[in-house]
Amino acid sequence: MLTAAEIGYRWREIRQRYAERDQNMADIKAIRAGNLHEVAPDMFSDDVPKAIIANHIDIAARDTAEMLAPLPAFNCSAATATSDAARKFADKKTKGVAHYLEVSSVQAQMYTAADYYVSFGLMPAILEPDFEAKVPRISFISPEGCYPEFDRWGRLVSLTRCIRKTCMELCSLYPDLTYQICGEYLNPNSNALLEVIMYHDKDQWRVLIPERENLQLNYMPNFLDEPCVVVAQRPGVTDVARGQYDDVIWIQLAKNRFSMMGMEAAERSVEAPIAVPMDVQEFSVGPGATIRTNSPEKVRVVGQEFSPAAFQESQLLSMELRTGARYPETRTGNMDASIVTGQGVRALEGGFNASIQAAQEIFRKTFKDIVRIALKMDEKLWGDHERDIRGQADGVPYSIRWKPSRDVNGDYTCDVTYGFAMGLDPNRALVALLQMRGDRLISRDFTRRQFPFGINVSEEETRIEVEELRSALLQSIAALAQTIPMLAQSGMDPSQVLGQLGEVIKRRQKGTALEDAVTAAFAPPEAPEGTAPQGSSSDPLAALLGGGPAGGGGGGLPPGVAEGQATMGPGGRPDIMAMLAGLNSGGAPTNTVNVKRSLPA
Repeated sequence: MLTAAEIGYRWREIRQRYAERDQNMADIKAIRAGNLHEVAPDMFSDDVPKAIIANHIDIAARDTAEMLAPLPAFNCSAATATSDAARKFADKKTKGVAHYLEVSSVQAQMYTAADYYVSFGLMPAILEPDFEAKVPRISFISPEGCYPEFDRWGRLVSLTRCIRKTCMELCSLYPDLTYQICGEYLNPNSNALLEVIMYHDKDQWRVLIPERENLQLNYMPNFLDEPCVVVAQRPGVTDVARGQYDDVIWIQLAKNRFSMMGMEAAERSVEAPIAVPMDVQEFSVGPGATIRTNSPEKVRVVGQEFSPAAFQESQLLSMELRTGARYPETRTGNMDASIVTGQGVRALEGGFNASIQAAQEIFRKTFKDIVRIALKMDEKLWGDHERDIRGQADGVPYSIRWKPSRDVNGDYTCDVTYGFAMGLDPNRALVALLQMRGDRLISRDFTRRQFPFGINVSEEETRIEVEELRSALLQSIAALAQTIPMLAQSGMDPSQVLGQLGEVIKRRQKGTALEDAVTAAFAPPEAPEGTAPQGSSSDPLAALLGGGPAGGGGGGLPPGVAEGQATMGPGGRPDIMAMLAGLNSGGAPTNTVNVKRSLPA
């Protein structure tokens, strides 16, 4: 484990190695804030101290970040898909993960975090225990001053973070160290800035001030045996992270320079001198001015010659700016009129969609590590603390009793997906999923988990099953109502069935659920003492369907109806519709009767 002195020495070496990266971050931040004059002060004058063009880098970064900000779908899969207990366990853990994200406001943070990734090439996330709420907190921090170190397998080894705090802030946070923080020359109320180093690795969390001989402000051992930090780094051929707009800074500055030159040219054209003949002694200047001369055709404004190459170069710079930023012109609504097909628009946005897809793949792995550390932290710190958690998972409210030792139980895995077809629009993704589902290449569960929008898979499956069962129950009641004519035709009393159906309708009008109304209406009456055994029921419906003493046929069919002829007339005769189904050319019935008997499949 590193000491405070060793951490201070390592930080000085790391900062020197990443000096160029830090300068690029500072330049991007200044340009995003509209302060191009801080990056290139010699390109601006006192008359025009700031940029006069739209901040293309800021526009592109914000739009790209908004495309990346929506969270992926989080689903904790069951180890055995056919086990109800395993599915309930996975569904409960999914809701626990949703609680972490909601408490930490991860969705709101993602707009800034995705901007960090696009602009600076890094998206660091730190997980800290909230001992008051007893929940792990996820925070995305600025990559400025962050120096991650990875091993040869790409795993994070440590994160050294440098922030600046005033002497007054540090003294208020650590009053017992006021003398050491201020030193010999600073006042406790001073606004002088001091560099504070925050170091994280698998062994420790440590906070120190290198300027005060590595004064240690805080220390806590790491109880997870791995850094409580996850860093998403933009892919590249170098070990140093680079933002998406590092290469277009000077293109935007050059475009601003050409715009300033064009404005100067327009100003010179407006203020161009007036050429007059030699006989003009004096003349007025301004609108409606009169010039007296014998040669009025010689009065003119001296023309200013401008090379068209300057305007062509400005257009080339705009094209280079869009190409370097991988930001198509269609994103701002500018599109050539000849491009009228969706295929043409997708071709223009091909590079943009590819960058979004690549970033989503990096984010997917990052969130998977974040959830794993959060589950581990919750179980390690508050494993036996049972608490109620409420929230919403994919728009569905929930309230569960959460106990990490029971509901996590050492399983820190979670599936994080952006949908089956990343980079595709939702319509094409749904069509592809439905086609594969129709050919039985994938299951319904997999299809739901790959939707391009988030749903609670287990909750949705339960809802679908309830809807299908209610629909089947409703169809059964409708089929029962259709047996009333057969009861009357067989000489049985249909009043009992009519009363039960009426009772179902009344209960439904009062708001009772369909299944409760049917259960109450068709509940068997309590048999009084001394009644006949169950097999001798005089229920007309039972007699009709079960062959009771009322004279009904067996096998659940009406009297005189053979198997497979339940929907036909007596003796299997076809109904009048079947008899008149055949018509000749004049529209008259053919009077041909066909009797068809078949057994059900």
